[in-house]
Amino acid sequence: MSVSLRVAVVAVVCALAAAGCSTPSPSSPSPSPTPSAASSASPAQPSWTGPNPGSVESTALSAQMNAAMAKVTSYAIEVTFHSEKESSTGSGVVDLRDRSRPRIATQTETKNGVVEIVIVGTTRYIRLKGTTTWLKGTVDQLPAELIGDVHYVRAIYVGPQTLAEEQLHHYSVESTQKHKSLSHELLIDDQNRIRQFTNRSLKVTYTLSKFNEPVTIAEPPASAVR
Repeated sequence: MSVSLRVAVVAVVCALAAAGCSTPSPSSPSPSPTPSAASSASPAQPSWTGPNPGSVESTALSAQMNAAMAKVTSYAIEVTFHSEKESSTGSGVVDLRDRSRPRIATQTETKNGVVEIVIVGTTRYIRLKGTTTWLKGTVDQLPAELIGDVHYVRAIYVGPQTLAEEQLHHYSVESTQKHKSLSHELLIDDQNRIRQFTNRSLKVTYTLSKFNEPVTIAEPPASAVR
């Protein structure tokens, strides 16, 4: 695998696994500024918030979001990752029917070609589309938002925001992972499901849709893995 392709693959894996890469990741750009609160208008709010934008109870927000995602068995995902070294866009599906071993399958366009990734639990398989051999590795931890296991330590309701002609609820949140502080921007629908979130430190954006539709994610055969 060429050096440039290896950098592309690392970027894609880090985008999917956020802070949980087992391979050294490219240096992360500086976090972008936290967005300011919305105007004084009073949009329709999820049940755990007050009537106006501002700080909300982060534990209650986390619990509501986790309860909503517990009802989700699958969804489609789009991932956009930008860095100084590599940019990539990808799409795929997530299967949460076995939450002890969530499955993710994506295809991501890079300047070196299309990278296919399958994640089963903490095992990761990667190959360049058109080749026959999968490279096996591990991911330490998936983003908590993908599996419905968030535990925010700070949350601010920013205001309403439209995505694909649907009005959603925008939050700025903070969590900790492996003693590191992570800042995210969230868009949540009226059912408290995550529709989009951005890791501002890594500049990775995940967009979720097509909830609870049938999906099939097969683990690569052992004969094709090295």
